[in-house]
Order: sequence, then C-alpha cells, then structure tokens
Amino acid sequence: MTALPALLERPTGRESGPLRNTVAFPSPGVSAEALTIDRALKDMRVWRPSAFVGDSETSTEAANEVAVFEARLRAKLLVANVAMHIKTEWRESLFRQLDDILDVNEWDVDDAFPTAGSMRTFLRMIIYLKFKKCPGLGISGGNVVAAWTREDHRLTIESLSEDRTQWVYSRQLDDLIEIGSGLTTVTRLPEVLSPYIQGASWIFHGEAKSWR
Repeated sequence: MTALPALLERPTGRESGPLRNTVAFPSPGVSAEALTIDRALKDMRVWRPSAFVGDSETSTEAANEVAVFEARLRAKLLVANVAMHIKTEWRESLFRQLDDILDVNEWDVDDAFPTAGSMRTFLRMIIYLKFKKCPGLGISGGNVVAAWTREDHRLTIESLSEDRTQWVYSRQLDDLIEIGSGLTTVTRLPEVLSPYIQGASWIFHGEAKSWR
C-alpha cells in the first residue's frame, strides 16, 4: 500500500491536547495489509476518545443543537481519517446517513450519541471485511448499528467498543422466521456468519477463510 492516512491537525476548541488513538484494535491472524493500516491509524493525532462523538452518559443531558452538530462533525471526522480505505460512494453514503441520523430536528434528546469506541469498531469492520454493499446505519444506546437486507434475508451488526460486535441474522423460510444471533469480534465475523448466510456469498466478497 502506498496511500497512508495524513495526520489530523490539532483542533481548536474546548478539548485539551491530542492523544494518540486508533480506529482499530489489531486482532490475531489479520493480514499484513491490515496491520499496515493499523500502524498508520495509530500514527494519527486525534482528540481524546470521549471528545469524538459524545459520551453516552453525558451527551443525552446536553443534547441540543450545538451538541448534535458537534456529534455529527466528530463522527464524520472519524470517517474522514480513514477515507482512503473506504470507497468514495460508501463514504458519501455514510456522510448522508450521519446527516440524517444526527439531524437536530429529528434527534431525540433522550438518545445517546454514537460513542467513539463504537465508531472505531464499525470503521474497522467495513475496512477489513469485504462487504458487497454499504450498510444502512442506525444508532442504539450509543452504538452504531449496520444492516443489510436481501430479499427475505436480514443481517444486523451492532458495533460495540474494543473490536466486539453483536449480530442478528434472520430469514423467512416458508411460514417460519429463522433467527440466529451472537457476540464475536470483527475478524471472526465471516467465519461465525458463514453457516447462516451460506458461505457469505450474498454479503461478502470472496471466501470467509481469506480474511483470517
């Protein structure tokens, strides 16, 4: 790889000095390319984690026009930090969806803003796993929720902090709705999901074993 993320200049505002952070946490068995991305991400200077997209405990109390605007801006900055590793059309779709979700006229003040830990896990997931299409986004309890649908199939993945994901898969089979769910890490997702979505052929590019 020749394109590496550029440093994000220290922002102005209430936040104090920048700390080193990363969008991803390396997992055992990831490829050399994945480790290269991780090293590049570690070299980016960013705000402290709680300053990125809000703290799930405090941002609900301070939810107002300014808080929603800042949450949206910081979520977009996390995406922009790894823009070179995301398809242009995907990046544009993510920005549009963040605009829709974090709209001051639509945002419920009782909801928690997406946390930095969840955003990092989500970005790691879409960078490392070869999804065939950009997911639809939602926010639940401060976590980013990604969803894919195909006919009677639906896969929903909630990004938790520290590389963890919680997933739910469902499909209509005659008069029965089959449902599977679980908790796993980003790098384990293709293998864990493979029995449910028939080798991941409709949602992932390639074979699951190629991502270990």
